[in-house]
Amino acid sequence: MPNKPVVILDIMDNWKAKTCWTPEFFKSKYGDIHVTTVKQTETTDEQCTMRLGEYIDYMQSTKEENPSYLRTWYFPNDCPEILEDYNIPEYFKSWLEQLPHEIRPQFSSWLFIGPANTGSRMHVDGFMTSAWNAVISGRKCWLFYPPEDECYLYTGEVDAFNPDLTKYPLFAQARPLICIQNPGEIIFTPSGWWHQVINETNCISLTGNFVNETNCKMVRNYLDVTERPEYSDTLQQAIKQYIPQLCV
Repeated sequence: MPNKPVVILDIMDNWKAKTCWTPEFFKSKYGDIHVTTVKQTETTDEQCTMRLGEYIDYMQSTKEENPSYLRTWYFPNDCPEILEDYNIPEYFKSWLEQLPHEIRPQFSSWLFIGPANTGSRMHVDGFMTSAWNAVISGRKCWLFYPPEDECYLYTGEVDAFNPDLTKYPLFAQARPLICIQNPGEIIFTPSGWWHQVINETNCISLTGNFVNETNCKMVRNYLDVTERPEYSDTLQQAIKQYIPQLCV
């Protein structure tokens, strides 16, 4: 409720995913599924499609300083049965699940699988949603920046883990919250907080974004003044239509 990041402990203990979702599990059960991986460059993301089994082999053997990352894999399309392997905490349940299926955004069930030194660029989550991330295996380092630091972040162009202060001098005034996330821990990312994440080891994590009573007014206010071209007009209009009804 204070809209601040937090680490949540001991709520994954009964998840089947916590012990079952190993690299070997995904390779043996779903190795022939085609997935899209991303290699980050300074200015773009280079995509590559390969079989999941091939990527698991790559993840476990690569020595690259800038390896490819399997991120935001919307796995319910490929293996919906493993949705039974975990339970989203009640306070992270999303009102977006009440939208009609044909316009419902794929926000609730993503897997991130990658070797050390993979991660996400500096960003704030879309639609001003909040997010949760559960580490199944491995370790992540998070840098969080509150909304009032946005003026120092150059719309996310700066690399917070290796900042070029000559190019981005105002970034020196930003003051992050720093967190190391270990297996069995869930990170809550509040609406409007910029963040950047790096995997310190090979890592498998599960994540989702949500809208509920804690942030619905922020989402609605954001959509009233900001158009997001990466999302369809139909989806944006649906959220604008449904969110006010749920906010009352």
